[in-house]
Amino acid sequence: MGRKIDLASKLDGKSVPDYVVIETIGEIPTGPLQKKAIEERQKSNRAHKEALAKKYNLGDNPRRSDLLRVILFEQQIVSGGTEAICPVSGQNLGSNPLDSRLQIAHIFPNSKGGIFERLNLFITTAPVNAAMGNRTPKGCSGQTIDGEKFLDWSEMRVLGGRKMNWGKLKRDLFLKETDDIPEWENLTRISQLARQLKLEVERWLGLNKLENSLERTREAFRRIGTPTGSMTAACRYSWRSHLPSFMAEKKHRCYLRHHLYDAVVLSHIPPGVGMNFKSTGGIFQLSKDKKGNPVLSAIEGLLPDLEAFEQANAQNCLVHKHRSKKSKQSRAEQTIYSKFTKSNGDSSVTLKVRKPLTQQVQGKDAVVPAKDAEKWIKDSGIPLDKLPPKLVEKWKESNGSKPLKLVDGTPVESVPVSTTSEQITSLFPHRNHAGEIIGLKTTTEAYASCQIWEGPKRSKDGSAVLDAKGQPVLDYIRVLVPPARNLASYKKQFGTDWKPDVVVPRDFSKVGQIKKGLIIRIPFDSAGNINTETPNPDLYRICRVVCIKANGQIGLTLAEFISAEMKDSPWEHLSKYQETISKVKTIANIAKINNLT
Repeated sequence: MGRKIDLASKLDGKSVPDYVVIETIGEIPTGPLQKKAIEERQKSNRAHKEALAKKYNLGDNPRRSDLLRVILFEQQIVSGGTEAICPVSGQNLGSNPLDSRLQIAHIFPNSKGGIFERLNLFITTAPVNAAMGNRTPKGCSGQTIDGEKFLDWSEMRVLGGRKMNWGKLKRDLFLKETDDIPEWENLTRISQLARQLKLEVERWLGLNKLENSLERTREAFRRIGTPTGSMTAACRYSWRSHLPSFMAEKKHRCYLRHHLYDAVVLSHIPPGVGMNFKSTGGIFQLSKDKKGNPVLSAIEGLLPDLEAFEQANAQNCLVHKHRSKKSKQSRAEQTIYSKFTKSNGDSSVTLKVRKPLTQQVQGKDAVVPAKDAEKWIKDSGIPLDKLPPKLVEKWKESNGSKPLKLVDGTPVESVPVSTTSEQITSLFPHRNHAGEIIGLKTTTEAYASCQIWEGPKRSKDGSAVLDAKGQPVLDYIRVLVPPARNLASYKKQFGTDWKPDVVVPRDFSKVGQIKKGLIIRIPFDSAGNINTETPNPDLYRICRVVCIKANGQIGLTLAEFISAEMKDSPWEHLSKYQETISKVKTIANIAKINNLT
């Protein structure tokens, strides 16, 4: 909910909760376009499953286990045929995927860490499955085990690697020749992650310490809830009078607040017996829709009034992604620049980087100007007695076809070239293996926050500037503050604490401080432009500060999607691009609106 919870204070002295409810979210779209793509893919998958259920007469509500067998079976029907083939034995499996003689087998054995996911499963006969045991396809190839003959590896490679209707990941897994455990984190689906999460929750609750497996299973059933999507949907519909109005419509996958209230609904579905029907102690029951069809519903009155909560918190950000404690992004760019000597008062410097000389001479960006050879030699740090200008002119006439050489014959292969101006606080020393500083690198971020100060505007003679009504005109000053690690690096390099190059007058007061990563409310107008002068309470949007630029500009993006239908609206650009604020007065007003003192 956008803030950390002190779990210990909520458990009345307990170290773990009594009950835990688990739900995993497969994909949260980052915008309307991705949302549409996800919905189209889900629609296609549903249509494919419905077609298979109809083909094999599984009924309107097929069991998941039957549907899985059918999907795996279909994958093993060789192009142009009607019957499935076993990829390890080559046996014909017939045309009925629900044949009692068939079983689901693992490609990578379960006993060695294989997962029960479609990616790692195939259909074969019960005898072949038993004969494979804990072997991989490669491990049983070319053998006869318990009377079952397996194909040679070359035959398996053709059948399993080419003729099965498998994706690349499954083919690669089948053709794996070693017994090391695959990296399932790159292959697994959400259902497998949910099972892994359930095991971790069991360990957290201490259920893994129960020696009796039956008792452990019963306790896990009683204390850990894993409601299905249909259960959640039934509760959402039955409790809709206590939910925000947008929850009464279809599921909005790109509206993050929807996921928050979905979690609240989940937390009110009791684990264990609570997920049963009302007649056996649960909260669910069967009712009928307008057409008389049976519909799953939940007992009413079990949910608090979330509509009132939503109205009271309409302008607050309730859902956002936490920033990682340890960023995986490198703290510095990879280019290594030449060292420099800092002068008093310098806040930025022009950096130089060594580049191949021939690269610099050719093209419009040549670093050897036609009439400035002597200056170029001095800037490059080469003494004039070692490289007279006439040698440079002669080399230029050859258009760089011959190497430039010093008087003693030493070739000049690269030279330092002025590139970009950087803030000193964004520089890190680059050291060699001996710990010596041999150059500099620039950080990926120069500033982490922006302080806003407010005070009376003064004329050149120091007197206060007044408006037409005789009231003092306010002036604003912004002070950019680097990240803590940049400040530490600065002190280590120059032996003194960093000080801003902006002097704040004594009669100025601090309005607020806007930090990178902050979640704040921004007032807009109906056209989608930021308006802090006459803000409309109905047009506030919750945004995240994504960057503090060296020129003082602040970059924003939406922290929550405001609607499931944002296309062609004034806010669409906010879901795709940054909104940049440059005026210091606007930043000051935003700091006041959000009480960022």
